[in-house]
Amino acid sequence: MVLSNKETPDKKPLNIERTITWENPQKTLEEALILSNPENISKIVYDPDFKESDRYLRSTLENQIPEREIEAYLQKTRTEVPNHDLCVTGVISNAGDGQKRPVFARRNLLNSQGISSISDLENAISHEAVHAEEERLGYDFGDRRIKGEELTILFNKKHIRPEVICAIGEIDAYASQIEKGEKMERKPSPIHIINATINLCNVYNIIEKAIDNERLTPLERKYAEAKISKHKDTIEKLKKMR
Repeated sequence: MVLSNKETPDKKPLNIERTITWENPQKTLEEALILSNPENISKIVYDPDFKESDRYLRSTLENQIPEREIEAYLQKTRTEVPNHDLCVTGVISNAGDGQKRPVFARRNLLNSQGISSISDLENAISHEAVHAEEERLGYDFGDRRIKGEELTILFNKKHIRPEVICAIGEIDAYASQIEKGEKMERKPSPIHIINATINLCNVYNIIEKAIDNERLTPLERKYAEAKISKHKDTIEKLKKMR
């Protein structure tokens, strides 16, 4: 989710110079994908009307569930990501199948104040690469990766909840995005990194409170602790900023 100028921490508007061009959105996305060079993303598709992601999900699910359930799932995925300009659309039962994942770009990406340069877009793709890795290889709980069939059983038994796992996964993705930005030769814009930092802070605060109040299941806590440990230096910097 991209933060507007008026929502930056000091409340002072930033003078953003936009150097990215969107005359051909698909071409711009592909250029950024080449720069980002993610290991687990197969392609990036400009998909303003959800047609391509619907087609992808339908082909993935058609032999798994009835048509009426597919339609319900498609509608659910649309409402779950209203503010996501880029999205890895996953099917939990397929997690860990070894296949690279596509990324879908929405219409509002073109007007995003957080994407003002090709470096910003490259860095945003690195965020999605984290989600693509877990979809491709399985969800990393620290000591092992849990894949589709076992994940589905754990979800059905309420040992883990989809919304909690998704929130914890955002800690991993935003922290990775910030860390990648620090290493890039052509740095992302300040507003882009501010957005990622604030989003990381927001989701970390929610999960930290859930841990402190013992509102996570044992497996959810294990998943959260694995992600926090992975990014311990970035998390410590974040805490000092609060």
